[in-house]
Amino acid sequence: YYARFGAWAPALNAVGESCYEAIVFLARLARSCGSLDLADVARVRPGTFYDGPRGLVRLDGNLADQDVYVAAARDLQFEVQEQIARAV
Repeated sequence: YYARFGAWAPALNAVGESCYEAIVFLARLARSCGSLDLADVARVRPGTFYDGPRGLVRLDGNLADQDVYVAAARDLQFEVQEQIARAV
């Protein structure tokens, strides 16, 4: 990251990640719906998805759904303890 953007690049943090994910989400909506016009976006097809920094996100109407993981820190790694999957 710093090799590409320099020593004074903004810090990587949750705010930056959330902004990046919002752009990925909007790009996926635009591709799927043909535009970002509200009437078109309101008709997004169930099952539309995008792969963001936090994993796979599925869209169903006006809801976004994704699996959540509970992990334990072990030294410098995370060990997934449980996956809380989408309710079907």
